[in-house]
Amino acid sequence: MLSGQKLPGYRFSLAVIGYAVWLYHRFTLSYRDVEELLLERGIAVTRESIRTWCIKFSDLFAQGLRPREPRRGSWGHLDEMCVDVGGVKHWLWRAVDEHGAVLDVFLQEHRDTEAARSFFHRLLGEYDEPEVIHTDKLWSYGAALRELPVLHRVEHVQGLCCLNRAEVVCPAVTEPKPYRHRFPMTIIQHAVWLYHRFPLSYRDVQELLYQRGIQVSHETLREWYIKFGSLFADELRYRKPQRGSRW
Repeated sequence: MLSGQKLPGYRFSLAVIGYAVWLYHRFTLSYRDVEELLLERGIAVTRESIRTWCIKFSDLFAQGLRPREPRRGSWGHLDEMCVDVGGVKHWLWRAVDEHGAVLDVFLQEHRDTEAARSFFHRLLGEYDEPEVIHTDKLWSYGAALRELPVLHRVEHVQGLCCLNRAEVVCPAVTEPKPYRHRFPMTIIQHAVWLYHRFPLSYRDVQELLYQRGIQVSHETLREWYIKFGSLFADELRYRKPQRGSRW
């Protein structure tokens, strides 16, 4: 279906239109984000055209888009962070799989056992119970697990942030060390820019790079961001997409 043929009245092929529609529905991107990603590949199209494509072709491409979504893993990596909503302190609870993809987020006003139990109930309604749950040292996790019989057999690991994919930065790996890599610096910089510029997980960046024929693990992407994020900070902040020469 996503061939190089063009429809009457459209100057872009079905392959380009399908790719734009897939980007918008597959990732948490705006029309402007999709416009910028297409411009990185040499395709100059307005976000209004992208919006029109998504309205007209979403149903047409639906059957082909669903099989392309990667298989999600277990939700056994949890964390919570404090956020300010209208001047009131809230807690954003998050579940991440072993690949680094965010599976669910849940905003609550409390950080107690009841809040943890509510988050567990929410996850159990969508996913099977995991074999291991990695969390920080918040006591509410353990108390909530003891109150849920379905999770009594689940191993609970606390305090090991390096094993918890939900923790973005691990203090144990922040010290600079000699680094050897098999990818050119342009690819590393592009991967760091994707993660920095758009609301994407490491797994999402991995999938976007795979579309370009670049195979790299999400763990390597995480290492790149930790080691090179500050190095590229100024350039990433002001970087503008350049028109490419080919699709």
